[in-house]
Amino acid sequence: MNLIKKIFLLSLLCLPACSGTTTLPNILLLPQYLSIDSTNNRLFVVDSQNNGLSLINPSNNTVVGDAPLLNSSSSIQLPAFPQDIAVTNLGNGVTRIFVVGTGSTPSNQVMVLDYDSTNGLQISSISPLTAGSNTTAILSGLAIDPTAGNLFVSDTTDGLVYVYNTTTGTPNSSSPITVNTRPVKLSLNASINSVFVSSLGGTSISVINTQTLTATSVVLGTVSSSVSSVTNSVGNVLFAVNPADNEVYVFNYNATSNTVTAISGSPITPPIAGQTVPSNNVLTGAATQVAATLLSTGVIAGFITESTGDLGFVDVAADLSSFSQQGVITIINAQGANGIAILNDSSGNGSLAYFAAASGSTVTYVNVVTNQFVDQIF
Repeated sequence: MNLIKKIFLLSLLCLPACSGTTTLPNILLLPQYLSIDSTNNRLFVVDSQNNGLSLINPSNNTVVGDAPLLNSSSSIQLPAFPQDIAVTNLGNGVTRIFVVGTGSTPSNQVMVLDYDSTNGLQISSISPLTAGSNTTAILSGLAIDPTAGNLFVSDTTDGLVYVYNTTTGTPNSSSPITVNTRPVKLSLNASINSVFVSSLGGTSISVINTQTLTATSVVLGTVSSSVSSVTNSVGNVLFAVNPADNEVYVFNYNATSNTVTAISGSPITPPIAGQTVPSNNVLTGAATQVAATLLSTGVIAGFITESTGDLGFVDVAADLSSFSQQGVITIINAQGANGIAILNDSSGNGSLAYFAAASGSTVTYVNVVTNQFVDQIF
């Protein structure tokens, strides 16, 4: 991955306008977060509000049924303002869907849905999962360890992470786990049996061992709203978004000592007003989420969604000694980009990155190997 070209999808705006017709109707209205069930080849997208939930087939990148699974008039009602979604393969062609959100009390609940191609979408028999007794608690992040069959849920209000069995909904005996204050988004690194817990309340994150379900505090020196960790044959890399200063940190993470070392050039900062912007600049807007994946070359690639609709690219060298900013793809109709999910190939290496943009009413997908725009789903 060398030079990255900015791609302006003006044709997407010009088609209806230039033809004199009305704006083409979108199936996706306010897509905010997404999650992939790779076993069943399903990408689920939840809207930021109005009860929107859609299913995309990653094989042809179309919305299944040409209509959302849920909308504002559906009998099944999601949390008013979803904060995250996570899905897992339940077996027998069933995908289990977990959604957390705010808007009404009790907000300390995880909604659980089941989907299969025969029965469609149904409320699961284990729904809802109740996180503690604080009915006004804000649940912000979800992560699933498919090996152990555990769901992790961050409670931002009380500084806890709850753990449930994804099949039975039973809380683990170690749940809840105390973590650093104001935990937000979670990220699983299955290679080192760890869930990384971002923290808006301090300059350390928590790392939960998925086997012992114990948490260790790791000093980053920055607050974080989104984290992502990936391992190659040399070691582990951790990305962290600092929303307060709009910076992205890139660390080497030592899983034995639970310490991090910033890679030279970290943090990545936005351009300084009045100065020439480098062509490979990654931050053009407010960084929202980060996701990372391993490439077949051993390079660890990081992807940063931004408020402008741009997607930033960062490559960490295979020996983990350095990283390089690879620039951005500028995409029309992707304003307000937020949630991002990466589809891996059969070898476990990254293939496509999907990201949702509520303001643009789109899900965009890019090739993670070439850093090139592929298409948008409306």
